[in-house]
Amino acid sequence: MATTPGSPVMQGLKNFWQRPEGTAGKVVLVLGTAAVAYGFVQILPFLIAAATDTLHLAVLIGGILVFLFIATDKRVRTLASLMFQSVMRYLTGLFIELDPIGILKNYIGEMKKNLAIMTSTGNLNGSIRTLQNQIDTNQKDAAHSVALANQADKKMAAGG
Repeated sequence: MATTPGSPVMQGLKNFWQRPEGTAGKVVLVLGTAAVAYGFVQILPFLIAAATDTLHLAVLIGGILVFLFIATDKRVRTLASLMFQSVMRYLTGLFIELDPIGILKNYIGEMKKNLAIMTSTGNLNGSIRTLQNQIDTNQKDAAHSVALANQADKKMAAGG
């Protein structure tokens, strides 16, 4: 069976950004972007001063080119992406259970607690039913005894 993006098998899968660790990743990226922007504003006077000297300008342009080469290399981006996702999974895992087996174990534990409650409720229902049967039997015996007493009173009144 093919697993195309529209097939039922693939519809339940979420990408990294749709899962809880993706949400944490978005927050970290926003904060990181803000920190980089602040740092760039802080270092901008140095860059302007370095650009005034030809030698420093050459070193600065070389550094920028090396940075751009590293940033545009697919292997480096893939490595950085995987490292980022791993860190976000770890950080999110500190607060939320992400392991499917751990989630199932927690679910089974909750189900066992609910089963114990249901079992005690079932025992209680059985006890209630037993007591109701005993009450019905006692009421029948009481009605029978009242009928016997009434019969005895009638015989005493007729015979006596």
